[in-house]
Amino acid sequence: MHTTTKLHPGQRFAPVTFRRLEGDDHTFGAPGSWQALFVVRGQHCPICKTYLAGIEQRRDAFAS
Repeated sequence: MHTTTKLHPGQRFAPVTFRRLEGDDHTFGAPGSWQALFVVRGQHCPICKTYLAGIEQRRDAFAS
């Protein structure tokens, strides 16, 4: 029998700590605030480039 470890929309996962480009750590998935994680292939990908531009345009809305 096969099982999957993929996350599904709305599913909770254990907090993960990442090192930011600025050098400080950020814990994603920590309780207390709403967060979003966007996974893209990179700015070389035309589809991802469009998604990144849309996310950037909505940055202030996400922050509020």
